[in-house]
Amino acid sequence: MKVLNYKALPESIDTCCVKTKIKELTNEAVGKSNINIKFFEMDTSGYSPLHTHRAQHRIFVTDGEGVIFNGEKTVAIRSGDVIWTGTNEPHQIKATGKEPLKFIALTLDIEE
Repeated sequence: MKVLNYKALPESIDTCCVKTKIKELTNEAVGKSNINIKFFEMDTSGYSPLHTHRAQHRIFVTDGEGVIFNGEKTVAIRSGDVIWTGTNEPHQIKATGKEPLKFIALTLDIEE
């Protein structure tokens, strides 16, 4: 068993998102796993690019407000919402509120 505080994790070198701090629970911290966990803090004008990948996401919004866009439809999201994106499903997240949008993304890596 390991107990870690996410605030003590180093910032990720991932540059996927604009105006966003990302902390990642790495394999070095907890051991090899096919589940990746990242903590996002997206500034009020922050966003991710519209993108796809083979991995699936489970996203838990903990604070703030924003939108998620799948290339055709935009849906408002806020604290307490849970989002699922499937394999190769386009998705983009944008912060829209007056406070940062914070969320946890669980990504299931799919073996090639």
